[in-house]
Amino acid sequence: MFASVSRGMRRRLSFSASKAVGPGKRDGGGSNHLARSMGLLDATALGIGSIIGAGIFVVLGVAYSVAGPAVLVSVVLAGIAAALTGYSYSFLARRIPREGGAYEFAHEILGSGAGFLTGFVWIVSNVVALAAVSLGFGHYFSAFSGLPVVPVALAACALAIGANLLPVGKSAGMNNALVAVKLAILALFVLAGLFFVKPAHFSRPAFAPAGWGGIVAGAGLVFFAFGGFARITTASEEVRDPKRTIPLAIFLGIGISALLYLLIAPVSIGLLSYGPDQPKDFLAQAAASTGLPLLPQLMALGALIATFNVLLTTLLGLSRIIFAMARNYDLPRPLADVSDSGVPWKSVLFGGIAALALTLVGDLGLVVGISSFAMLCYYGSTNLAAAKLSRGFGRVLNLLGLVSCLILALSLPGESIAIGALSLLAGGAYYLLVVFPAARRGIANIRA
Repeated sequence: MFASVSRGMRRRLSFSASKAVGPGKRDGGGSNHLARSMGLLDATALGIGSIIGAGIFVVLGVAYSVAGPAVLVSVVLAGIAAALTGYSYSFLARRIPREGGAYEFAHEILGSGAGFLTGFVWIVSNVVALAAVSLGFGHYFSAFSGLPVVPVALAACALAIGANLLPVGKSAGMNNALVAVKLAILALFVLAGLFFVKPAHFSRPAFAPAGWGGIVAGAGLVFFAFGGFARITTASEEVRDPKRTIPLAIFLGIGISALLYLLIAPVSIGLLSYGPDQPKDFLAQAAASTGLPLLPQLMALGALIATFNVLLTTLLGLSRIIFAMARNYDLPRPLADVSDSGVPWKSVLFGGIAALALTLVGDLGLVVGISSFAMLCYYGSTNLAAAKLSRGFGRVLNLLGLVSCLILALSLPGESIAIGALSLLAGGAYYLLVVFPAARRGIANIRA
């Protein structure tokens, strides 16, 4: 039923567009076609900018406290899980090179109901992530300046909104520069820290203090530091030669990030001894243990750059999901309007203002867990969609990706799972009460 409604909605879109405005003309005050201005470098930098964010500066320390020095194994397991889901994304990106990523894949293959829920949980996850990252930036900046956290967080989020209203070619250039700076800072940390590593921190009896349970739990945490690679597919219509560029950019982004994590993890572990309560500014404290002047401040600066970089890329991905859903009438159609410079400006403002409102809450610890649950839901949906299309060994990889998402989702705190499930029920209710009846009416009008 859902699949037939999806096809009906697409026929309705095609019918309405060709009859009402014709190809290349404006619809509802704005075009709904985006400019292809990103090449392989831009797409890869978008992926790296999304992956190597504030997470590596914080999550690695949390995972270390759970898994001990065996967090090195956790990083490898998380990288494998990310690569499996990345394979599903690259497989589908070659076949469905449209704006919207996981939402568009599920909408096309699994039906409009699954597509709507996938897009809905993406929006939930990324609006919450935007607010949380804004607050993270506020905390880092407050440590430097003494300014209150929430106003700084609001200003950072507003600046990210302004940057995303620029043509994507200009915002991609800003993203590329930020990625280059933070990669240079992290590379300097690795090179400087190597000379101060203490081999005793890797002693075998205490290598895995919590056993395999701790290693898997650590992998669940570290996976979230890999989580941004899917953002590349949300901008498919703004990438040149997307069928070639996007799969390559996904694997380059995951591969480069995994290599960097595998360099950072042993150096930081070799600098800070194991304990159940690692500092939140893990890499900055690891840098401080070297006694080198300015290195801790440089790492803190890197954290600020990484956090703002994630704000840029998260809002870009969020706005493109909103745009794609509005274009399919799953959200109000005006949100699909595009400016003369090729930017879905209403979607940018909608997602950004929602994040600003959540930022005012000021404490999003629990909601970050909900964001993680939602992320694993839409990753699982993509693996399922890919498994439905692929054959042979490719399908095995897709199903392994799906299983890995389920395992990691179930490793989250029960409260996060419960609230995340309630958000799914809310999305399902909206679909059944609003979207589904509207789609049925649209199909009835066409048949009439």
